[in-house]
Amino acid sequence: MLSTAGQRSYPDDAFEFLAVYVVPEDVWYIIPVHAFRGQASVCLRPGQQNSKYSKYLDAWELMKGGPVQAQPPTEAELTCV
Repeated sequence: MLSTAGQRSYPDDAFEFLAVYVVPEDVWYIIPVHAFRGQASVCLRPGQQNSKYSKYLDAWELMKGGPVQAQPPTEAELTCV
């Protein structure tokens, strides 16, 4: 389950992506749920190309097609660079 502020939880199948708009940078992140499952927060750094979530910057193509296959995070994804 995914928690919101430690109070309530979403069922595991409640959604497939987190869509985040970073207003000051005018950019979108489309992050699959498997990339942040089990985390209390998501750290976004639009100016850093090697950051943990940089591959999800404007990743609208991930939302095409069928359900996303859950994949374990890579070692690099486990740390917020």
